[in-house]
Amino acid sequence: MKLAFFVHDCFLEVGHTHAMLEVINHFPAHQVEKIYLISYCAGDPSRLLPNLSDKVIVWRIPDILPRPFLLRMLFYQFMALIYAFFLPAGTKTIGIGIAALNVQFVNVQFLHDQWRDLYFKTFRPKGIKNIYKRLLFWGFSVGETILYKWRSPQIFHLSKFIGIHLAQKYNIPPNRLHLTYSGVNIERFSPSTLDRHGIYDKLISHFSELARLNVERPIFLFIGAFERKGLLYILKELEKKPETQIIIVGKGEGNFSSKEYLQRFKNIVFIPNNSLLPLFYSLCDAFIFPTIYEPFGLVLIEAFAMGLPIYTTRSLVGASELLETGPQVFMAENAQDFRLPDIGILDKSTRSDTVNARLPLLTNCNWEETSKIFWQIIASSQFV
Repeated sequence: MKLAFFVHDCFLEVGHTHAMLEVINHFPAHQVEKIYLISYCAGDPSRLLPNLSDKVIVWRIPDILPRPFLLRMLFYQFMALIYAFFLPAGTKTIGIGIAALNVQFVNVQFLHDQWRDLYFKTFRPKGIKNIYKRLLFWGFSVGETILYKWRSPQIFHLSKFIGIHLAQKYNIPPNRLHLTYSGVNIERFSPSTLDRHGIYDKLISHFSELARLNVERPIFLFIGAFERKGLLYILKELEKKPETQIIIVGKGEGNFSSKEYLQRFKNIVFIPNNSLLPLFYSLCDAFIFPTIYEPFGLVLIEAFAMGLPIYTTRSLVGASELLETGPQVFMAENAQDFRLPDIGILDKSTRSDTVNARLPLLTNCNWEETSKIFWQIIASSQFV
């Protein structure tokens, strides 16, 4: 079988792309003839799809419109239509969300139709930004209507609440909707065998800014895009607990500046997205994630597998559907209700006990099981 995967930027450090690459990487290699990655930019295939790297062909779309995102998105969609004409006959096409509107299978990692009202209510953009955001969401809305309502692809969704919205909003029949929770690689996301100081020394050799922290005191971890994932609610809580130590991994939107917060709070650190996340999970004592809207939340299931106490939100968070019964998982109803807890240093034995207690909940939460669902639908679907 020949496959084509349409995605804007094909890197493992991009969360939604990482999830889809994990799924594709576990497709049966003997049944995959070629995989075309159609992207603006892509990492090394041997790292992206190690089980299938000898079958990967990267087709790069010229990235001539890096900003604004609306134009970048529209240009990609236009070029995706052109590139599709050059795919071999019978190639089955997979896309993430509305990256491409001409695909047969869609992995819905986000619904802008759901996020729109929450965005304007929460952030209240003004002036030019408000106008641009409304144009952007209009473009998203048109794309989602075209793809989900008129194109009739097979749709894989990451949570129950996403599936319910898709069915109601776009009148999608049940036989086109497939619930596929994301998985976690337990071998990669397992606590480090190094002690606390060994982990810290290894990380500080890559990120000197960690010198701001005192490893003898508890450290929180936050990972994700700052605004939607609720970092602003955490920073607001810091006003009450300014001595709290937090490692913040990710990036902000638009004009977000970390300098202001680094000056106000002496015990926080901003780290860019990187490939050493298991070490950050191993160093820290609790994971905080007061996300506003999260179709799944890959970092939540990773923190769960790493044995960290988790403080997150329940409403509109896909991973919460899986993890809310797990030990040491604490959920506010929404981001506005989030409060920074008092924590201590997480010792290795307590972490190990938590990992063992959570493992039964992770039995089916692995990429092999998720990939099987995808493959069965893709292999059995016929298109003219």
